[in-house]
Amino acid sequence: MIDSIIIYSYSIAAAAGVTAGAINAQRSSTASIIMFILIGLPIITGLVFLQIFLSKMQSKWPGLVLPGCSIFLSLIAGFGFLLYTIAGARVFISAIAIFVLFNIPTLIHLAIYMIVRNNRKDLSKKNQEIQKMNIQDLE
Repeated sequence: MIDSIIIYSYSIAAAAGVTAGAINAQRSSTASIIMFILIGLPIITGLVFLQIFLSKMQSKWPGLVLPGCSIFLSLIAGFGFLLYTIAGARVFISAIAIFVLFNIPTLIHLAIYMIVRNNRKDLSKKNQEIQKMNIQDLE
């Protein structure tokens, strides 16, 4: 049954003037999108939740682990690009572009870190004020 549907879709595409290569390209792009949804989205979501979890810890250092790893990977990508290409002005500009693009996750991780840490500081200030008010009420 599936084979007949595929043959039918090829015959419709051939009647419309579409080549088999275009159909395969469309099928592979659809497969890429599905693979991103099934694999990439859970990984990105997991990294965001991990960053939130690490940023909520009492020490400030665990929240800086993922941004540090991201900066390290962007340096590797930029220097790796420079090492494996012939030197020139365009190559240097491309390496800077690669470095900037690879630092987008770093900026996102740092934004999450700052938002969570600032919210935590605000909550601790409010808790201190509530404790002071409770102490004053007891007196």
